[in-house]
Amino acid sequence: MADGSEADEEWRVDADDTSLRRTIPLLCRHTVFHASQIEGIPSLEAVYGSMAGLPDHVWDTEERLERLLRGSGARFVHAG
Repeated sequence: MADGSEADEEWRVDADDTSLRRTIPLLCRHTVFHASQIEGIPSLEAVYGSMAGLPDHVWDTEERLERLLRGSGARFVHAG
């Protein structure tokens, strides 16, 4: 379009003949399924083996990072 519209601005070039192309973010909706909802694929246990031997996840805080956060003066609010 040569009428000066926004679409025309995507392909303009500057004095050094460098393209001034714009990036326009695009949000897309995607449907995600849990593996148990899909027929015909093997279970995690069948692929990776038993999960019984794996330890439960434990949140391990690092004191050094906690001191850094406390010393930053940032205000943290935990709310629902």
